[in-house]
Amino acid sequence: MLLVVLLLIGAFVWPGFLGGGSPEDVAQDYLDASADGDYEEVCDLASEKSLEEDFEEYDVDNCGDYFDALEEDSDSGFDRDELEQLQEDFDVSHELGDVDEKEETAVVSFTQTVEYTGDDESIAEAFGDSEESEGEVHLVKEDGDWKVDLDKTTDAF
Repeated sequence: MLLVVLLLIGAFVWPGFLGGGSPEDVAQDYLDASADGDYEEVCDLASEKSLEEDFEEYDVDNCGDYFDALEEDSDSGFDRDELEQLQEDFDVSHELGDVDEKEETAVVSFTQTVEYTGDDESIAEAFGDSEESEGEVHLVKEDGDWKVDLDKTTDAF
């Protein structure tokens, strides 16, 4: 369920391609996928430990099956179409900052700007022109590839 919450927040807040590459590359891919609403890619970039509880809850072993199960579960609150429509009303940009890389872990800081471009006045009023915030993508090495630790990664919203 943690993954569902993180993905729902990330749908319009977090600005990820599949593991590998440098911590910066994976962080950039993760933030891009989050901003684009590419939930399966966000999931594919996540560490096994980050996904373990959610996969067990839905008795699945991969991201595609996980999202199929979420869409079938009316209690999950996951509605891909609704999230995509909402996401269309936000422009998200981000810039990577410092990287603290160790042998098996890394932290990539980022600054993100979110601008509401839709026509819902209550959302526009709450957002103002744009909002800038900072966050960190925490990564761990799994089988030689960098993966996002969703349990430690902070949203920028």
